[in-house]
Formats: sequence, C-alpha cells, structure tokens
Amino acid sequence: MYKKDDLDVSKVRILYADTALNLNDSIVISKAATDISIRMFSATGSRNTYMIKNDSGSIFTIYFDAEDVMDTDITYVDIFPYESYLLMDGSPHNWVMLDFHIIWFFGGFPPIIKY
Repeated sequence: MYKKDDLDVSKVRILYADTALNLNDSIVISKAATDISIRMFSATGSRNTYMIKNDSGSIFTIYFDAEDVMDTDITYVDIFPYESYLLMDGSPHNWVMLDFHIIWFFGGFPPIIKY
C-alpha cells in the first residue's frame, strides 16, 4: 500500500547532470544529452518509494550509498534509454526494486545490473 505522499507528480525533478536523490523527491527523470548518474541517499527503512526514469538516449546510472545495496546484493544499476525503476527504501541499507519497465531493443534481456 502506498502512502499518501508517494509518487507525487507535483514532485517531479528533471535532471540534466549528475546529482543525488533528495529526501523530498518522488519522481526523477533524466533528460540528459550525455550519460549521467544519481546517487541514492542511505536507505533507512522509511518505505518511501521513488520512480527513477530515463527519458533520454543516454545511460542513467543509479549508485547506492557505500553501505547500501538493492535487493540484498546489487550495488548499482544502469538504466537504458526510456526505462524506469520503482525503488523503495525497504530497510536500513537495503533498497528494494518494486517494479521496472524496460525497452527490450535498448536494454536487451535481462537488464544489465551491476553486482
């Protein structure tokens, strides 16, 4: 069940350069002309969700805090053009991927996930 403030479309942030995820972000969209990255803050277990979308022709990389992982062992993820990931701050130092949307002809199968 989503909390009232989850995925608030009034909180869309458009990115054109490397940045960090803010606590008050909800939906983050890359429109960069070159490859960029976003650094996630350290997971606390808040259960807040964040939609990370690549709306460009470049690679958008999600980096997790040095002590954090996604789904217990993933340390970063490359998001190919027009793909998106729904991530939840699941527990201390653990992000959880709840959903993803990929474009097969860009990302291939399976999506490229870095361990």
